[in-house]
Amino acid sequence: MDIIKFVIFDLDDTLVHSGIDYATIRAKIYDYFPANTQVSNLHKTPILTLASQLKEIDKSLYIQAKQLIEKHEIDSVERATVIDGADTLPSFLEQEKLFSAIYTNNTLTTIKLYFQKLEFKFLTYFDFLTREGVKHPKPNPEGILLLLEKFNVPKKNTIYIGDSFIDAGAAQNAGIRFILFDSRHLDLDAYGIRPFAILRNWAELPTLLP
Repeated sequence: MDIIKFVIFDLDDTLVHSGIDYATIRAKIYDYFPANTQVSNLHKTPILTLASQLKEIDKSLYIQAKQLIEKHEIDSVERATVIDGADTLPSFLEQEKLFSAIYTNNTLTTIKLYFQKLEFKFLTYFDFLTREGVKHPKPNPEGILLLLEKFNVPKKNTIYIGDSFIDAGAAQNAGIRFILFDSRHLDLDAYGIRPFAILRNWAELPTLLP
């Protein structure tokens, strides 16, 4: 099996417990839609995808939806905590001489707020790609493909670690392996995706990397 040279991480509920209530955000965005609007697979639709569908209806509603999402993300920084062991990752990655980056659907504004808090200083070790750096956010593979090009690492030597179906979908669509960080006990079978491995805590990472 090909060895891993490049590890890409998600942020929320992978490296930090952000406490973002995606279900509430999704419901609020759906309220922006005209009455009787049917959205197929509403509960499996990423919130950014759902918001973007408002563009065709009323651009001002789309802007409101984006502002709503970012407000929830910014507010979450105050109550966020480091997931146990995540702050030890930089030393491990450096020791193993692994390239690394964080690819998140968050905004750069939110990331900068994390950088200002002492407990999240370990995040400054990583290269970051946010949703503002892509035209099509996760689960579209664009962001992963941009990172592969930047670091000049083949797909076969890259792995993405995240906690959600959009992370898994982005990895699958990019043609790289995916490790599920099991912070939310997600059943990926419901999405037709099988992870390469399931990571229950960060102490297990060295045993799971090929």
